[in-house]
Amino acid sequence: SIPQAYDFSWNDEAIALNRFAALLGDGVGALAGQLDTSAEGVPLVVFNPLSIEREDVVEAEVRFATTPPSAVRVFGPDGAETPSQASPSKDGALRLRFLAAAPPVGCAVYDVRPTTAPCRLPTGLSAADRALESRRYRVELDDCGDVARIYDKRLGRELLGSPLGLELLPDLSSKFPAWEVKYRDVMAEPLRVRRLIGCRIVENGPARVALEVRRATRGSLLVQRIRLGAGGAGDRIEIDNRLEWRTWGRMLKASFPLGGESSKATYDLGLGVIERGVNRPESYEVPAQQWADLSSPGGGRGVSILSDCKYGWDRPRAEVLRLTLIRSPWAARGHGHQSRQDWARHRFAYALYSHDGDWRQGTVWQAARFNQPLVAFQVRAEPRERPRSFSFVQVDSGEVAIRALKRSEEGDELVVRLQEVAGREQRRVQIGFAAAVAAAREIDGVERRRGAAEVTSGALATSFGPFQPRSFALRLEPPAERGRQPACQPLRLAFDIQATSADGARGGDLDGHGTSIPAELFPTRLVSGSIPFELGPVDGANCLACRGQQIPLPEGDWKSVFLLAASVGGPAEGSFSVCGAPIRLRVADYAEPIGWASHRRALGRFHYGPIRREFVRADRVAWLASHLHDRQGANLPYRFGYLFRYELELPRGERPALPLIELPNRPRIRVFAVTAARSLPPRATPASSIP
Repeated sequence: SIPQAYDFSWNDEAIALNRFAALLGDGVGALAGQLDTSAEGVPLVVFNPLSIEREDVVEAEVRFATTPPSAVRVFGPDGAETPSQASPSKDGALRLRFLAAAPPVGCAVYDVRPTTAPCRLPTGLSAADRALESRRYRVELDDCGDVARIYDKRLGRELLGSPLGLELLPDLSSKFPAWEVKYRDVMAEPLRVRRLIGCRIVENGPARVALEVRRATRGSLLVQRIRLGAGGAGDRIEIDNRLEWRTWGRMLKASFPLGGESSKATYDLGLGVIERGVNRPESYEVPAQQWADLSSPGGGRGVSILSDCKYGWDRPRAEVLRLTLIRSPWAARGHGHQSRQDWARHRFAYALYSHDGDWRQGTVWQAARFNQPLVAFQVRAEPRERPRSFSFVQVDSGEVAIRALKRSEEGDELVVRLQEVAGREQRRVQIGFAAAVAAAREIDGVERRRGAAEVTSGALATSFGPFQPRSFALRLEPPAERGRQPACQPLRLAFDIQATSADGARGGDLDGHGTSIPAELFPTRLVSGSIPFELGPVDGANCLACRGQQIPLPEGDWKSVFLLAASVGGPAEGSFSVCGAPIRLRVADYAEPIGWASHRRALGRFHYGPIRREFVRADRVAWLASHLHDRQGANLPYRFGYLFRYELELPRGERPALPLIELPNRPRIRVFAVTAARSLPPRATPASSIP
């Protein structure tokens, strides 16, 4: 695409990530209110999105009420210690890695306890200058930093025929450089990236060990972290890549020369697989979703390569799989900007998984675990007579996966989408939920009825053909006890600005420059999470500039006040007084992007500026406008508008006789609605990066 197109597509992705992260946090918070989150230290709720029980390494940043301790130890739901390691982060939090187990589509509570001595549990992990070892694998690097040997101790075999490598290949398409990869280029003699800058141990604990290898080539810097984990996480050798790419006329591929022979390679298509032979002029670049596999004839043994975001593969020789990582093709006049495509900072990862038999022996779930890591949320310690783990749904076949779980588009049914993932028939699969299934029907992809569904002993029972997807709408038996919904009361505001205008008509002025929100888009009521907001009229004053106004709170034991707000002229910071307690808040601009990937800034249709770092705004997007209006009410396409949700927590203890909120004297902060709330579910603050 032309350079500007990426700004919009990246911003769309950042908006989606912002909204989905908020929904996930709300859901985990509601669930945490039904669990025993008591802890001697800081409680973390670990969420597993997959429909299998699993054990993996969790990465988290934990915040303490006081100075972070020098060391911590982590204890699971059963009270037993789990392998962990910690280091300080730059912003005062504690960076934590620990091994966690979590049930299918569920959560488990872990306790991060301050201590004077770190975890010393023996897990079989070790790191040396050029080697890593776990209870399953031994990994050795050569003098150039390439992984030269991987020995699987469990299966008793070597995985590699020669060292793993990063290969530069020519990329010389002159007609359609951004769209095509030439066979002659794929099959050309590669240039190996061998210039080693440094190699060092960066993780060395009982949960995970890692070596960092730094390389440079033709203006680009490549940093790889080769990792081995403890426990169930130790079945993969992970390679995390961080790349600053400034090389043109080349494509970069990761080469995996796997020992043994195979007539066919198998590639993951998401809803099935495809088998391909070695590269041929008419068939060489193969798409795959999350993995590709080479197994010996007859399915005796094999190795799968897992990928978290790269989808182009090829196979130049029978024993070699390659994954395309980056492309900056040479481009002729008229396509010159494409020769700098992908010039940016990148982060991506891939992994190797060794198995007996063929790809059906665990590859699908290893790829799912690699792509959907366990996510930790920090919550308050609240002792309850409740369990410390919870699973929402269980499937009794490891060859059937839940692909989606959601509310129905119409009505209040629960929709579950499942798929057979091993390519073979599955009979009488049982899908059980935390509550008994009262009724079920089969539906299609747009949730139209297809037919009846069988319910046996409170569980959905069904069968699958090879790779078959099926969808069902369910009603569950009502629980014995329901979680409390928040009690909310929207507050009346003395609006002094009209922020909206009708299409094609003069009207509002949100930012002092004549820009306004289209009245046809502006809601009179919206719900963010479970918090309702009442907004002003579309044809009159409907927002206020903060000038120190006082807003009385109604009588009641309110816990928090929620604002629907945005700033103009850039982000603005102000001090809100809540029942006499100051809360400093930085409010995001109503029109600035929510985020973008690292990229070269577009200076025109075909021109770029210097590389900009990636950025994603953390402020919770409560509502967005697909376009804005100018002074005359004309549409401003590709100018988006946002309203953000902020929470001001009321101080605990005794409060003033006349409780109120005092707004800051910061007119650039604009408030659209305020709601007081109580009976809130626990706040679940993401401690892990949400993928």
